[in-house]
Amino acid sequence: MPQPEPRPATETTSRRPVTVRAVLIALGAALVLAAITPKNDQRLLNTFIAGFHFPLGAFVLLLFLAIPTNKLLRWTRIARPLTRSELIAIWCICLVTSGIPSSGLMRLLVPVPAGFTYYATPQNEWLSLFGDKLPDWMIVRDEQAAQWFFEGLPQGQGIPWGGWMPSAIGYGIFTLLFYTLMVSLSTIIRRQWVSRERFTFPLVELPIEIANASCTRRGLPSYFRNGWFIAGAALAFTIFLLDGLNHYYPSAPDVPLTNWPLGNWFTEPPLNAIGWFRIKALPMMTGLAYLASTEITFSVWFFYLLRGLKIIAQYRFQIPVEEVGFGWGPGWELFEEVGAYTGFLIWTTWVAREHLSVVLRSAFRRGPTADDAQEPTSYRFAVLTGATAFALAVAWLYFAGLRWHLALLEVGVLCGVIVVMSWLVTNGGVMMVQNRFSPSDLVTGIAGSPALTRRELVVMPLWETIYARDLREIVLPSLLNAHKATDPVRLSRRQLTAAMVGAMLVVTAVSYVMAVRVGYEWSAGVLPDTWAYNYSSQRCYEWPALVAKTPLIYNEPLLLRPNLRSFANGFAVAFGLLVARSHWLRLPLHPAGLLLAGTYASDEMWSAVFMGWLAKSLLQRFGGLRALRSARPFFMGLIVGHVLIAVVWIAVGWYVQDTDRPFYVLPP
Repeated sequence: MPQPEPRPATETTSRRPVTVRAVLIALGAALVLAAITPKNDQRLLNTFIAGFHFPLGAFVLLLFLAIPTNKLLRWTRIARPLTRSELIAIWCICLVTSGIPSSGLMRLLVPVPAGFTYYATPQNEWLSLFGDKLPDWMIVRDEQAAQWFFEGLPQGQGIPWGGWMPSAIGYGIFTLLFYTLMVSLSTIIRRQWVSRERFTFPLVELPIEIANASCTRRGLPSYFRNGWFIAGAALAFTIFLLDGLNHYYPSAPDVPLTNWPLGNWFTEPPLNAIGWFRIKALPMMTGLAYLASTEITFSVWFFYLLRGLKIIAQYRFQIPVEEVGFGWGPGWELFEEVGAYTGFLIWTTWVAREHLSVVLRSAFRRGPTADDAQEPTSYRFAVLTGATAFALAVAWLYFAGLRWHLALLEVGVLCGVIVVMSWLVTNGGVMMVQNRFSPSDLVTGIAGSPALTRRELVVMPLWETIYARDLREIVLPSLLNAHKATDPVRLSRRQLTAAMVGAMLVVTAVSYVMAVRVGYEWSAGVLPDTWAYNYSSQRCYEWPALVAKTPLIYNEPLLLRPNLRSFANGFAVAFGLLVARSHWLRLPLHPAGLLLAGTYASDEMWSAVFMGWLAKSLLQRFGGLRALRSARPFFMGLIVGHVLIAVVWIAVGWYVQDTDRPFYVLPP
């Protein structure tokens, strides 16, 4: 008879409750962030308050509460200083909610449904092709509501909320199902990654150390007084201070320290085929790369450069490259990524097979089961609610117009992609992840567009644009990071999970209202965030219209189609590397880099990751463990200094409000 899964000794201890004070502070901070983020990101084009899986807003709040606030409370004695468990609870709640007002949901959820009605013209034929195919609860049908959103609210008029209600309710239902599914997955996955595979969780290290040190006599981590930490913080702060001064005041010295566009050097073929290629100084990403494993950081920059060489070779030897599907880029690159994701997910599931079997037995068998008292929810609750949410999400897409097998494909691929991305964030320390492909590409890129009905051809890209296409701030890795952060402070996971879910629901509602108000107040159609209000709000209708008029048809036999070969190549490389690493533990190459190679995330961060990898590798090679420990404060300083200068320039951006010259200290 299979034995219940053993519980690590560290998890048998009692857990501290989440205090009401911590929940109220966190909820108040999360609501403030929800209120200001849409204007900061879409109107002012400042550095994103969230934007990544190490969100600025949550970390700055933690610093403020742990250091000056706690010191003030100790000095005045007007209230008890915040305990380390309270600080972690506040950080975790803000961590999982900070992305919702921006790229995590609202950046596209608000403008995209209104884009169909506003941008439809007789010339693009959207209305004749899809006008009767889209449900009323997937788009904003009210012409006046859509027009005023993109062109501005007339003086004396109120926001026509009635025009938004059908789509708000429709997407609100799916969002609730999505959140339920993510919480369930975090419960099912957590112990496998934390206790059995012992993921490193690099993004959690610094917040935990700050929270722990806040309860000491000095109230600071010991290395904050280290000369190397001060040097790292000063370096990161100074680099972007000088860059920002020159940006706003051209007469200030121009010190090119943050951005070297190497692509400008390659003007002759075939090297000019590489296109976008630059070195960027991103001290925060370099510091986080130092905390991650060298196998993963090496793979990130190695596969990115290998991709560049492949593009040059294709140009040199005139290998045909075609744009295929709703995703970004050529078919070979898109389907190699799909294959790599598939191989990675299969391997990850296989490694977790014993744990997953225990979870399933706990969900469906009576009698003794795995001890899940310290999990975010019980395994039975996680499996049953997760399965129900998955089924209802599939049903939502079915009623939107997809056939059952396509609705199952959409939700299944989304969950698989998010699980793999969560692996990259929690174990790889990658603060910025993206996928290049969309689920519909698996159909149109292999079987051709005639495999979809006219309704499916438009419903799939519309849903994917909002939930599955630009995944740079997703909930699952933040939930897993939050669960990990509870361990050192012995915080009750179940109470924290309840608080996080409640905050997510409240922040979602407030964020929706604020995102709609931003569009009406400043005319969404002319806002500087053209990615959300122009490109994305048209692309999900423009592409189906193009394909409806000029179908994608493949004449080759199924097994000989180029995209299927590219899929097989990506699968073989990713799965083969994982199998090889299981036999040769010192193999330095990891397929994690292949998953990111063709994305905007790698374009922005490869050089910063390279610098972190190079520093760690050299220190490990010539100085050993002692040198690694001695240098660690410097890289922690890079992170903190980068965060502090980001806050400075965000404040300047709110004061100046010059959207013609936005200044970013992190990738937009």
